[in-house]
Amino acid sequence: KRCWGILAESMAKISYDDETSFTILNEAYILKIKSGVNSIPGIESLILPSQCLRTARLLYDSHQYEQAYQLSQRAFMARIALTDDGAIETLRYCGMSAARLDKQDLLKDTLINFKDYLTNSRAQRILEFIKGFNFRLDGKVDQALTHMQKAVELKGDQDIHVLRELASLYLSANDLHKAKTYIIKATTRARNNSFILELQILIELAHGKKYVIQNDQSISN
Repeated sequence: KRCWGILAESMAKISYDDETSFTILNEAYILKIKSGVNSIPGIESLILPSQCLRTARLLYDSHQYEQAYQLSQRAFMARIALTDDGAIETLRYCGMSAARLDKQDLLKDTLINFKDYLTNSRAQRILEFIKGFNFRLDGKVDQALTHMQKAVELKGDQDIHVLRELASLYLSANDLHKAKTYIIKATTRARNNSFILELQILIELAHGKKYVIQNDQSISN
């Protein structure tokens, strides 16, 4: 907190005529975004999209879905300053946030925005992922599985988001063998991801008391 205060103070002292650096501007943007300001006229097209996306990820993980959607959308509107992968990633967070908020009109708009990237296999995979994610949140497991399986076929076996969702869906369907198969693949690719580890433990516990007693040490580890 003290560091942020010092940074804020230093930003206030910068003269418009002084030389600065993109590093300082990046930090200034993050400071502004955290305080609720998502536009700094003059240089925003150079830096703002990537910083909005970076902060949107943090907000999404903190369950602040409304703010995450707004920042992701803001980044996408300035996508000329992003790579295609960056633009597709903003659509991922737009879609997931809209689905979490159950705002189907915003989700529909996000899905339409994929039209310019459909020759990209990653965009195709994320499009199927978002559709499946939305169905899963709506409790429609079969439809969710259909879209997630399509996502897997589009190199989704390397995507921890797809693998985690499939593990969760098969856990809901009480197919523990498949749930465990997918969560192990996800764990292999992201050993320290807290969301994946939590789901892995839930799948282990779902096997029942006898299994848990027999595998107590590995579950504890």
